[in-house]
Amino acid sequence: MSKKFRFLENVYLLILLLIFIGITLTPYIIDSGFLFLPEEAAEGTAIILLFIAGYFMMLLYRQQAARNTELMAQLETDKSNLESRLEEMFKYIGALNVQIAEMRSMFSDIKKYPESKQDFKYILKFLADKVLSIVPANWVVLRVVDLTNQQTLTEYSAARGETAVLLKHSLDNNGLINKQAPAGQDIFCSEQDNLKIKSFCVIDECAVSREQKMFLKVIANQLEMLYVIFTSLNQA
Repeated sequence: MSKKFRFLENVYLLILLLIFIGITLTPYIIDSGFLFLPEEAAEGTAIILLFIAGYFMMLLYRQQAARNTELMAQLETDKSNLESRLEEMFKYIGALNVQIAEMRSMFSDIKKYPESKQDFKYILKFLADKVLSIVPANWVVLRVVDLTNQQTLTEYSAARGETAVLLKHSLDNNGLINKQAPAGQDIFCSEQDNLKIKSFCVIDECAVSREQKMFLKVIANQLEMLYVIFTSLNQA
């Protein structure tokens, strides 16, 4: 586009030069008798032709300038969109880094396996706090269910702020096992199929990314594993 614009600009300047040369040589051309028109008519015709040529070149120049203005506006819009996308990407990367750090701490901050109910309660609170620190949910319920009789083996709930309401009575174990979440709730369960228990992480329905869903499944699997270890240590 810049080469074409420079070419048109050079053509315009060349025609302007020819116009000035023509204006300078017009009296000599008329005096030489080369033209078949009277002097006044020849001068008027030359001036009109030169004016028309200059006018059309001015229109062509303005048209190209308008195109360049539109192109600059489009480039400015594209630049703004690109900056907005980059900003969103950096925000996403930052949030992802926070989630990765939380997942690392989830494994590294548990220094020992639970040996007592108090130890296991601490782990439940720890996992629930991790959920609320990553997922924009108002509340979370962690529950371990016996699949043979659908009884609750252990449970812990946490809410974000004093205004959040936990509807424990609406969390039916049969619905959890069959993954039938009530309206306004999301269920994430452990994925092991060779145990007689199943752990669940239930939150209120909210915008959850793919990475956050993966994190909630890891929470459920971690809870199930820790409960198996807890019961094994107590039986021993």
